[in-house]
Amino acid sequence: MRVTFLGTGTSHGIPVIGCTCAVCASPNPKNRRNRIGVWLHEGPAHTGRDLTEKGHAEAKTSANAKTAGSASHVACNDGAPIIPGSDVRPGAETIASPIPGAAADTTSDRAPQGLSAVIDISSEFRLACLDRGLKRLDFALLTHAHSDHVSGLDDLRIFSQTTGKAMPIYSDNRTLEDIRARFAYAFNPPKEYGGGTPQYDLREVTGVFQVGGWRITPLPVMHGPEPILGFRIGNFAFITDVTVIPESTLALLDGLDVLALDCLRKRPHSTHLSLDQAIAYAKRIQARRTYLIHLTHELEHEETENDLPPEIRVAYDGLEIEIAD
Repeated sequence: MRVTFLGTGTSHGIPVIGCTCAVCASPNPKNRRNRIGVWLHEGPAHTGRDLTEKGHAEAKTSANAKTAGSASHVACNDGAPIIPGSDVRPGAETIASPIPGAAADTTSDRAPQGLSAVIDISSEFRLACLDRGLKRLDFALLTHAHSDHVSGLDDLRIFSQTTGKAMPIYSDNRTLEDIRARFAYAFNPPKEYGGGTPQYDLREVTGVFQVGGWRITPLPVMHGPEPILGFRIGNFAFITDVTVIPESTLALLDGLDVLALDCLRKRPHSTHLSLDQAIAYAKRIQARRTYLIHLTHELEHEETENDLPPEIRVAYDGLEIEIAD
């Protein structure tokens, strides 16, 4: 599995609007940070479905060969493909099957090129997809519903339009309820208009679950007074927006290859880890490599990294790493 960092910045993004500090004005591209998000993918780097006209034609031919009477792609009035007669239901809901118990190996979610998923979807999601070559998406994981983590959700509609399927979105019930409220137009669309509405298949996370060959472990943490989720997928873990990692969650982090960990700034903060706190957690968790994420403009990339131990690095937008099995 590969991990590509789509965004490594805090809620303002870097550069901050109107700021002329050394980091915001820096020519170093590693100091330019989208709001937070990572892309998890198998297969070749930048794998994905071809969204060109040629790609649509090939997908249509392949689909017709496999399924008699399958829906064909046509163009809607804004140039995006739609699926006539699709049975996608806005806001379809299912429950993610936990492990142990009736563990669901949803192999139907696996694409021929390997799985492709994201954790958190910021307002820069579309631009990050174009920059990093993300062309196909099987599902999304959400840590919580703060704006810098979910404000790009509308951009998932292109994936439903090209596949004819609602996009599976996994999170805790609190986050899913927020999504239903904030994106109500996706669940109760008044009528067809423009490029259409996004299609979400909300799946509540109640324990460890499986998608294709990926075992996904929710990691409960505290974001100030608010409980949210991190996620462990194989030997990679993603923990953003955290002040306290409970002992029960720390026990789930043994044997990590790579940890992506919240680190807002040097000064203490009420809802995020400071640099010293992030280093302390990284040393306790002992992943082979820890990457610091969700950084403000108070942390310059090179200066911060030069003061870190070699097993702790500063993540940056576009960084791609391979996760050891």
